[in-house]
Amino acid sequence: MNAENSPSDGSQKGSEPASSTPNLTQPTPPPAIPEAQDHWLERHHSLSDLFTNIPWRKILSLVIDSNPFFLLSALFMLQGIYMVSVDPQMLGQEQSQLAFNFSALQIYELLLVLTALFLSRRLLLHDTALLFWLENMFVFIPFILISQASMMENRAVWTGTLCAAATIFTALRFSSLKLYLRPLQLPTTAMALGVVLLLTNLILPLHFRSVIGEDSQAWTQLSPLLWRWFMPFLFLSLFAFPMGKNLLNRSYAQRWTPYAAAILWILATSAHLRSVDYLDGIRFRIASLAPMLCAFAWVFNLRLTSFLQNSEYWRARTLILPVLATIPAVQYGTGLFLTLTAINCAAFAWQAFTQRNETAREFLIASLTALIAAMPHNLGYQFIPDFSREKIILLAIGAYVFVQACRTRTHRGAIGGAVIVGFGSQYLFSHFDYAEQLAMQNALLFGLAHSLFWTGERTTFGNAVWKALAIALPLHSFRWGSIAGLDAAMMISLASMFIVAVYVLARQFQGHWATKALPMAAAVNISTIAINHAIEVLRITPTGYLVVLGAFLFFASGIAYALTRDRWHKPNHRHHGPGTLPVIPQTH
Repeated sequence: MNAENSPSDGSQKGSEPASSTPNLTQPTPPPAIPEAQDHWLERHHSLSDLFTNIPWRKILSLVIDSNPFFLLSALFMLQGIYMVSVDPQMLGQEQSQLAFNFSALQIYELLLVLTALFLSRRLLLHDTALLFWLENMFVFIPFILISQASMMENRAVWTGTLCAAATIFTALRFSSLKLYLRPLQLPTTAMALGVVLLLTNLILPLHFRSVIGEDSQAWTQLSPLLWRWFMPFLFLSLFAFPMGKNLLNRSYAQRWTPYAAAILWILATSAHLRSVDYLDGIRFRIASLAPMLCAFAWVFNLRLTSFLQNSEYWRARTLILPVLATIPAVQYGTGLFLTLTAINCAAFAWQAFTQRNETAREFLIASLTALIAAMPHNLGYQFIPDFSREKIILLAIGAYVFVQACRTRTHRGAIGGAVIVGFGSQYLFSHFDYAEQLAMQNALLFGLAHSLFWTGERTTFGNAVWKALAIALPLHSFRWGSIAGLDAAMMISLASMFIVAVYVLARQFQGHWATKALPMAAAVNISTIAINHAIEVLRITPTGYLVVLGAFLFFASGIAYALTRDRWHKPNHRHHGPGTLPVIPQTH
């Protein structure tokens, strides 16, 4: 046995036998604090170490389980059809080119369905599902070729033949899938939507050819209507899909199947619509996708999140999708953006007030801000002088900050809101007389009104803020009245009435009266009108009259002093001053 592994004799003699019971008098050492782990990139000192530690085996296993050959086959089919369509050697052979592409697609889709049914018999469900989704992706691609046939010679024969063949083959394939592939069976509503989309893809090329021969601008006028109204309607039709217990009790994949299939069909239809626009020479604009994206965003938020774990969490997080979907609409001007934002406002308001969704309330405020920013020019000129898009955007941002300040029931909200109200009043009413004084008055009024609804315990700084506002309001009114005279009297009176009205309103909401300092400040504020008027009268009165008036005032003050002196001053009886009567003691 090695000396390293065996204890020495001296150590054995001096050591005591180990006890099986723990030593309770010995303090337990504190648990070891784990060292902070470095970032995984910092643990690799070279590029070779980085690639060595990548789990290549797991990645390869994932790729093999996904059967990439089916995906590569679909990509090669699409790329091959595209290359045949643009091959310069095929110029002048449009009919043979079209026949080859259409036949290749139909044969490929037939193989997809037959292979899916064969693999389902072998219980290879993953590969079966993959082929099922590939078929849903390819289902409406042959109809794009019909649009090409409508531009060829003998278009009536070609278009009729291809329409009939595409319709018959599509119906047979999906009938087979519905009959023999029951785990991925689609509900009746999904099949009804599929029939509508089939007819749409069938009618698009036929209608395009008929209108383009009569009026070259007919399709140019019809296409925007399809993108703005028909395509969003297709996505909104997903709300008609079943959401009962039968669907919720199914597996995770079966819940998503009808929605995912319908989304693939709608995307294929949109690609077909875009191909018709390309034939007409219409330039692609991303703004045309905004209504469709907005409709899909609401479908995903209100319906598809129900199939996710922690659905409420994802429903709150996906509320931003409708807002982001409206951004591309700016490319079309403010009209489309205004319409989509108004729809978002209605949907956010419904969630905020019926479901008590705080996140929806925040997005409602943001959407209302965007709605103000998108105000049309003809409407803006009626309310805002020298209207401009920059001015209305600043106004919208100010309105957003103002609403947030109203919702923040602390002194910080009062200060922020007062600043916004002051600058906003100065900005909007700059053409009025005494605009600076009006802006200051509005800012002070907002701060005082806001202080009546503060919640929680007031801090020292918070008390100092509302006291400063209560003092500043009458001082400013006095200064404004001395400058403007009677022109400011009405605004000062309205300010005092506003403070009293908000004071009473706060009593109704809170159930108790707030501090009496605010109505006192309102009373002092309105009295500044009389004080300024009195000062003006005294200024034009002769000095002699004022001296005589002073005599009467001092005389009245003396009477009041004599009558009330004993209440606040006790005389000293041992030392009588001059003119003071001694107190005579009474005898019994």
